Amino acid sequence: MLFRSPERRTAAQAAETAAAGIAAAEAEARVAKDALTAVNEGITLDRQIEEAEAKHAERAAVSLAAREVLAATRHRHVSALAARLAADLSPGDACPTCGSTDHPHPATTPADAATADEVDAAQAALDAATAAEADIDRRRSALVATRETKPAAGEIGAANDRATAAAKALGEARDLASDADQRRAAVAEAEQFIAERNPTLVTLAEQAAEARARAG
Repeated sequence: MLFRSPERRTAAQAAETAAAGIAAAEAEARVAKDALTAVNEGITLDRQIEEAEAKHAERAAVSLAAREVLAATRHRHVSALAARLAADLSPGDACPTCGSTDHPHPATTPADAATADEVDAAQAALDAATAAEADIDRRRSALVATRETKPAAGEIGAANDRATAAAKALGEARDLASDADQRRAAVAEAEQFIAERNPTLVTLAEQAAEARARAG
């Protein structure tokens, strides 16, 4: 029978305790890491939201300019239409717009008259500008919604401290576990040595252990 010293149980218990300590430290390290990651993700989102807002402002300005261009182009186009109507009038004919037969100041074609194609082009430019503005606005809204699920940027210090402490505790727990494993291995080696060198001592030790068990 292999010799079992009293130190075996102590060493085994220490190893079990150390293993449990590692599990707890690893769990805390994961939680701390996730918390730090969440804060950093929030900070990244803050930057992305700021960039999206700047782009939205730019695209809103482009939309406004395109809307003004379209209004001006339509005005120039309508002015040209009035001139074309005036060109078809003859003295005594009723004006198709106002009905008057007197035409003292017929409209003339302005130098900057716009064609229907130019109006269509201005409308297409406005449609594209507003679509781009809406696209970045949707992206900004999505970023803001996601940002609301993340911790405040001000929590970065506490999150860093927690992650650092958790990493340190995990390292210490692993060191304790390593020491406990070495102690358990040393006890086992000592027991083997005694069993091989002094069988009588083994028998006496076992008898003493049995006596203690009966007494207890």
